[in-house]
Amino acid sequence: MFLLSTSDIQASAARHTRRVDFARGLAHRVTPTGAVHRRQDPPLNSSTIVSGRTEVTNTPAVVIGPPLEGPRWVNALGCCSPPSGHRTATLPINGKFVCFERFAIDFAQLNPENKLYAGPRDRLSSYAYVGAKVLAVADGTVVNLQDNRPEETPPNFPKGYDLLQQLGNFVIIDIGHRHFAFYAHFQPNTLKVHKGDKVRRGQVLALLGNSGNSDAPHLHFGIEDGPLPFASNGVPFVFSSFTTIGTITNPFDDVAAGATAQIGIARAGPHRNELPLNNDVITFPKQ
Repeated sequence: MFLLSTSDIQASAARHTRRVDFARGLAHRVTPTGAVHRRQDPPLNSSTIVSGRTEVTNTPAVVIGPPLEGPRWVNALGCCSPPSGHRTATLPINGKFVCFERFAIDFAQLNPENKLYAGPRDRLSSYAYVGAKVLAVADGTVVNLQDNRPEETPPNFPKGYDLLQQLGNFVIIDIGHRHFAFYAHFQPNTLKVHKGDKVRRGQVLALLGNSGNSDAPHLHFGIEDGPLPFASNGVPFVFSSFTTIGTITNPFDDVAAGATAQIGIARAGPHRNELPLNNDVITFPKQ
């Protein structure tokens, strides 16, 4: 005999003209049902298990400034569909499951020809955006950082790194109300701040690079609910202002391998207090 199982999510929402009311919590209800393999086998009873209860919060997403400036920044591995490595990564840390990268974005910049690089793929000099200024998204205090990790050679991931080494050169800023801005993969020895420093929105923190667990230059950015890498959960955030050029329609893996990005007009235009979506190509205002 074998088991068939069905599951559903216990949640309800009523849509009104001006607002949406959500359930206060979510739970998974799983009902295993026995299926008779042979006609002479006795029937099996079914049972229902309810687990995975999760509180639903109505806390608004934190509004922040841009971590970069200028045109043609690609939101790679961003929210929300199709599910990405950031969106689905769940790690067992200190006895609990943590979704450190749930809303994180990898930012890489297209050149005027809508390519990520011009020249050999394995040379950092081929990527014109290497060395771009990385900016504080809000006023805050530096609470954690790491420097002196070497640059890696595209397009391969390094091997043998522990968790902290995978982050490369990074900084974490407490921006208040249990929100912590996390930036990773800087160029070595370009950090402009020290632990305990106060920073202002728009201040240069470091330069974009390719340190840590990275197969091409990019800025990894997200907002967390704590100051410890991997041991904190990613939380939603929105940028106060940006303009979308459009959305990449061909596979980003092809673009990463040297193809020209094909950009459709979906979501093109100005956006305020929004989160850019996966494969959006955006312009951040000058700071």
